[in-house]
Amino acid sequence: MPALYPKMRERPEEFRLNPRWPTFHELLASALGGRQLYPKYVDMYLEPDGYPESLSSIEWNNELGRMVYSFPASINRECWRSTRQGFYVIPPVSTSLLVYQRSHRNRASACELATEDGYWAHSPQLNRDYSGRISAYWANTGGGDYTYVDSRGDIVTFYRWHGVGVRYTPLAQCIWNGTIVARSSRTSGSPRKFVRLILGKAENSLDGFIADVLVWQGVISLEIMKAVQDPSNVDLRVGGVPLILPPRRRFWPVVSEQAIPKMVPWHLFQQVSA
Repeated sequence: MPALYPKMRERPEEFRLNPRWPTFHELLASALGGRQLYPKYVDMYLEPDGYPESLSSIEWNNELGRMVYSFPASINRECWRSTRQGFYVIPPVSTSLLVYQRSHRNRASACELATEDGYWAHSPQLNRDYSGRISAYWANTGGGDYTYVDSRGDIVTFYRWHGVGVRYTPLAQCIWNGTIVARSSRTSGSPRKFVRLILGKAENSLDGFIADVLVWQGVISLEIMKAVQDPSNVDLRVGGVPLILPPRRRFWPVVSEQAIPKMVPWHLFQQVSA
């Protein structure tokens, strides 16, 4: 018997999300680089902000076999921002994504969940002070207070894909390639709710790519983080169950009057077979 979910070698431009995925119901938002057909409520409706018309903000990546968000070195502060309204979420929250950088860029927030007043709410940050370290930031209720923690330096390496994520448990934890590399020892009040998703924000350009952004309600296990941060995991499967499914087929076999099998569009099926 063939596998229920055959593994994908490449992710189609159009796809569906699988409601049977182990943490599907904890999934708040996703940015997966294609046209997400179902369900749409976890799509953050991302749009490029400030890109010149001559530059492509999303492109096919042969190494990953999927579409990725592009941040060329020539842009300055351009990023992707969510446009959906009414996205209010209270912690705890977990985020995960893949990131690829070509050079040191100071304070590159790979995936930022922002508050109403525009403050960091939840952000894995790369290369703070050009140190090669990973940082986890979290805004708290006490005015401008925030919790942050740094990993050791020189973790970030270039010209290769890495998985990065943050969990707030309520202590901030920074995850790199499925492993906790830093954790805070205290908090500064209760974390604020966030309202917007921003990708690739930096003091200049991220100078690289971002892919497979996932945001969950709750504290997601390290086993799941490690699975989705594997660059070879095209369909984001966990325990053999993929998050990404191909679009439903739109052509159906029909027998004509001459008994010759045909393939016709699904919307004509009723007319042909009537």
